[in-house]
Amino acid sequence: MHTCNGDLVWNVGSRRYNENIVRFLRRFENTICLFSGSVNQLYSNYEIHPVKSAPNRLVALPNQYSYHDTFFNVRPDAVRPTGLFIVPDEAANEEGTKGLRLVYRSKKTKKFKSLPLDKGMSQVKKLYEKEGNFLPVIVNRDLRFRKNNHPIMHLHRLDTNALSGVSRFQARDIETTIEDKLDSLTRLAAN
Repeated sequence: MHTCNGDLVWNVGSRRYNENIVRFLRRFENTICLFSGSVNQLYSNYEIHPVKSAPNRLVALPNQYSYHDTFFNVRPDAVRPTGLFIVPDEAANEEGTKGLRLVYRSKKTKKFKSLPLDKGMSQVKKLYEKEGNFLPVIVNRDLRFRKNNHPIMHLHRLDTNALSGVSRFQARDIETTIEDKLDSLTRLAAN
């Protein structure tokens, strides 16, 4: 009997297959780990593919040959929302550029603000230094859309202090993997 991890099937709602959505999501394949709460797994090596039989669905496939890139026993209570979003420049009204921006809500004005992703991530890392490292991950429900159909990605973060069921060695390995990916994301955004 074949079972499917529903956390790996992404529904884009009434939007049919759209190359912009796939291209946006593929930017995260090598730069942000994907968390599946239903199986308590964190994937650091996966690929996004359209589902041919369902034009409004995409699937994230963990690399079956990289078993070592899947972390087990990562419980959902260790994954926390951040209120931070990664958006394409055009979704943040930054026309004429093809980069990514980090969008956040100002605590003072309650309005959304944005920064180029590399600068924004640098600031966020500094803010989280007191609590440990900023370790962003994405989950299925993090893919959202603006009114103009631009995809946006909400970020969650892994709190290694809340990891239970993994050894300190495993927790450090997870942390190092996410940090390495975050460095890749920052380098990608800076180019």
